[in-house]
Amino acid sequence: MGIISGLDVSNKVFIDSQKKGVELGPIHNSITRGAGNLAGFIGEYLAQSIYGGVLDNTYAYDLKLQDGRRMDVKTKITSVEPKMDYMCTVSAFQIDYDCDGYIFTRVLNSYSTCWVLGHISKTLFLDKSTFHKKGTRDKNTTFIYRADSYDVPISVLDNVY
Repeated sequence: MGIISGLDVSNKVFIDSQKKGVELGPIHNSITRGAGNLAGFIGEYLAQSIYGGVLDNTYAYDLKLQDGRRMDVKTKITSVEPKMDYMCTVSAFQIDYDCDGYIFTRVLNSYSTCWVLGHISKTLFLDKSTFHKKGTRDKNTTFIYRADSYDVPISVLDNVY
C-alpha cells in the first residue's frame, strides 16, 4: 500500500522546476501541451528527494535509482489531499517506454505541496491496471479520460522508501 507523504515545495524547487518547464516547452503527445511541466518537474525533484538516485530526464524515464532501476515519475495536479482510492495514471502511448517502473506524485494546484504517493514496477502496474478509452468517464468520479490510459489506485503502490 502506498504511503502519502506531503512535502512542502521550497522556493528553490519551484524556481528550478519553472525554469526547466519553460526550457522544455510543449511535449509531443502531451495531454496538457506543456501546461503540466511545472508540476511534473516539482514531482520529479521531490521524488528524487525521497528515493535518491539521479534525475536523467530521458524520453523513457526520469529518475535512475541507486539500484539501477529506471523510474518514470508521473505527476497529477490536484486541488485536494489525495486519498488511497485516487487513481495513478499512465497514458497508453507511454506504456512501451523503456522504464522499470513508475513513481507517482500529486502537486497541489497552488504548487505549495507535493505528495509522493509510492512506486510500482512496470510489470505489476500492467498486471493490476485498468484500461480506459479516451472520452470515457471514471465510474466513481466526474473525471473524463483525455487519452487512452491505464490506472491503478494509490492503495496498490509500494511504500515510499
